[in-house]
Amino acid sequence: MSWQTIFVWPDIIHMPAIQPAQPEAGVIHDVDPEVAAATCKRVFAKVVDRGLLVAGCHLEFPAVARLVRKGEAYRLIPELWPPIPVV
Repeated sequence: MSWQTIFVWPDIIHMPAIQPAQPEAGVIHDVDPEVAAATCKRVFAKVVDRGLLVAGCHLEFPAVARLVRKGEAYRLIPELWPPIPVV
């Protein structure tokens, strides 16, 4: 991973294994499920179009990922941290 812009999205998704492919699969915290799904789709498109890394508290370790299009859906690819040299 090289240094670049990271978009932090704390609550854009809550279920990273499901929501990139099915943004309409919301959670009880989504007050308006239709607006939540539309927001996910809009943010997903912008993140992919701009080539941004994403970070968020609901992502699995390492909590940084790249979002890629997979047909009409999306998929999160974990972005591993670079190795730290041992001194």
